[in-house]
Amino acid sequence: MKCWFFLALLSLPGLANAGVSYQMTTQSYGRFGGDSSSSNYAVEGDKVRISAADGKTVYIFRDESIYVIDSVSQSGQVLRHATLAESARQLHESVTRLEAVASGAAPDRRATVEQAVAMAQEIELRQQRAVTRDYRMTERTENSEGRTCHVWEEWEQDAKRLELCVVPVPAVPGGADALTGMKSLSAYLHGSMFAVGVEFGPVSGWSGIEGLGGLPVIVREFQGGQPIHETRLTRFRVDEIKESQFEVPAGYQVQEGPVLK
Repeated sequence: MKCWFFLALLSLPGLANAGVSYQMTTQSYGRFGGDSSSSNYAVEGDKVRISAADGKTVYIFRDESIYVIDSVSQSGQVLRHATLAESARQLHESVTRLEAVASGAAPDRRATVEQAVAMAQEIELRQQRAVTRDYRMTERTENSEGRTCHVWEEWEQDAKRLELCVVPVPAVPGGADALTGMKSLSAYLHGSMFAVGVEFGPVSGWSGIEGLGGLPVIVREFQGGQPIHETRLTRFRVDEIKESQFEVPAGYQVQEGPVLK
């Protein structure tokens, strides 16, 4: 009887589950300003909570939705169905509707509508066009919090865009959970910025990163052969994370609508 009671308690909402917490710090270089920022991450399964260093703004990614919470105004916004796959589906539906309008447009409007259709079709084609990303392992290593990481380079169109320093997943406390969270983030609109500090646009860059066989703890973005941004993941620790951390606090006013573009 006591055993069943204990199992029932574990299933109650709000209780803690095992997960991982860590910090992400991003540094910009050169003409990009030299600015730096840091955020705190909490991951449990495919749910991710990201809070700014000052605690004023919180992002919650869960159930294909993105919540942006402002603790100062005690309000928030939610963008539902905010995945890359859903974005592609909605774009395709828009193109289909425009094509239908064009087919029935009056002669004096047909040219204008057909031009809009052509532009929408081009946008859809660009999003569907595969970006060739060539990941190359180098012989270089670096140090991150006392752990040795191996440097990979990512090349696009004969130009190096990224360096990713990767550690074995077991070498990091909660490493497997962190990797799951990063993969989950990469499925969202602009999710790669939250996952690894790099904007991959309307397509996911996760398949190549996942193939590196470890956890990227340092990510540098290059432009014209020079580093412009560096992202570091540090302070990993296994945590007992409450389900309430992935929920909007009681009493907060939440509006429906887009929060990311």
